[in-house]
Amino acid sequence: METATIQPIRTQSAGPKILAGHHKRYTTDTMGEIPALWADFAPLIHTVPNMVGKTAYGVVWDAWSNGPHFEYMAAVEVTNKEGTVNGLETLEIPARTYVVFEHTGPLSILCETIDAIFHGWLPTSGATLAGFPGMMEVYGEDFNPQTKSGRIELWLALAES
Repeated sequence: METATIQPIRTQSAGPKILAGHHKRYTTDTMGEIPALWADFAPLIHTVPNMVGKTAYGVVWDAWSNGPHFEYMAAVEVTNKEGTVNGLETLEIPARTYVVFEHTGPLSILCETIDAIFHGWLPTSGATLAGFPGMMEVYGEDFNPQTKSGRIELWLALAES
């Protein structure tokens, strides 16, 4: 994917969300361990109480303000924090407007799409990002974790103007 050619597919407003999942701090040196976080969380997805829909989220925050570290959570949306079990943490996402990109290709090259967005599109877009969440990977109902294929969207929260 050429850095300069990636463009958003839409702008999307989304209300507040409560996510439940597994969370860990990473660096660029340890981010290769993110699939292990998903491997731990994936068997629990269908047991999460009060789950909304079948979409899974990979949420990134503090990637630009936390030195070499960033926070990452593999999660699903829930209606409330009550009854969250299996050592799941919750994360409240405020209502935001997002610029949405589509990742095409295998999951193994997702970082290339993210680099194209942050180093190609963003510097020339005039957009200002909100501080939290930094980015959400949105894995649609057709995403297959076994084959690591299906629709993946990358949502970047925009700062209010």
